[in-house]
Amino acid sequence: MNEAFITHMRKIDELSKAELLSYGVSGKGVQRGVGNAYTTKEEEFLISTEGQYTCTELSIKLNRTVSSIGSKATALGLHLKKGTPPPMTESELLFIKENAHLYTYAELARVMARNKSNIRRRAVAMGVQCILEVCNSRVGVY
Repeated sequence: MNEAFITHMRKIDELSKAELLSYGVSGKGVQRGVGNAYTTKEEEFLISTEGQYTCTELSIKLNRTVSSIGSKATALGLHLKKGTPPPMTESELLFIKENAHLYTYAELARVMARNKSNIRRRAVAMGVQCILEVCNSRVGVY
């Protein structure tokens, strides 16, 4: 082996774990998120506000990424508030009304990236039935 390489490896072996972490190395490869450790104050805030905020809201408050908040909450065993989808727009309601006779609720939900039960509830409120529902109601099946 190259003498310079062996010398370099010996220096790495002599470094303490703290020194390795400061370089972003854990001993098994590069460690992610080394420079962004959560402070005790941030952890206490997450624990004290459990269920009050979504990951998105917390990411803004703590100036962290949404995935970082989610990972930390999971690590702490916390359950965060679920994000609610935005209300349906007039164009989405019109789409349901115009296409309900062509698609099932599941197909509409997939196309619109919405929840199937939400689509069904809105369709029923507008007096519209999806094609499968019309077929099943004729047979008496729901």
